[in-house]
Amino acid sequence: MGTKTEDISSQVDGVATAFTIVGPLFAGSLIVILDGVRQSPVAALDSGGIAGWFTEGVNSFTTQDAPKLGSRMAVQYETTSGDIVGFTSINASGIDPASC
Repeated sequence: MGTKTEDISSQVDGVATAFTIVGPLFAGSLIVILDGVRQSPVAALDSGGIAGWFTEGVNSFTTQDAPKLGSRMAVQYETTSGDIVGFTSINASGIDPASC
């Protein structure tokens, strides 16, 4: 088991609300980061009492609305996959600044 991080910004087109990840992921472990801000799952309320933004699937997730074209989006999740990527440090945004 390990943690995997993916930059999925290439899937953001300003229209799509469904996104694919490599997976496999453990249910409930998905973290979605949009433009450096961690998003809440639909089943949860954020600190302001507002309902979440994404719904986790098997190797995918859907969002309540489409991220704006040009937005940066990354995911992080727990996996049992053999191709786990190790990181010595993770940025708060989940996106490597060198890739921006």
